[in-house]
Amino acid sequence: MKFEIKSQSVGQVHVVVADETNPVPDSLNEFESGLADKLKALAEASRYKGKPGQALEYAPLTGSDPQKILIIGAGKTDGEISRILEDTGGHAVK
Repeated sequence: MKFEIKSQSVGQVHVVVADETNPVPDSLNEFESGLADKLKALAEASRYKGKPGQALEYAPLTGSDPQKILIIGAGKTDGEISRILEDTGGHAVK
């Protein structure tokens, strides 16, 4: 089974599921130039590493769209995919 981590905007919140190998994806630069680097610095300061149960939340100061970015850690993605998605979904709801 092929597993691909994607991101999805829901209303005014953009949700990203990220693993430990790439806890803050560079694709976030689509919203704002340099955003990924800014979030990587924030992740380091808050000890976010993309592990299961970890989340990084960012709300831009400007009236941008999306109004909030939520990155949810999926941990190591080389295991059972259905379990990883189920666990990650549970953390997203919290």
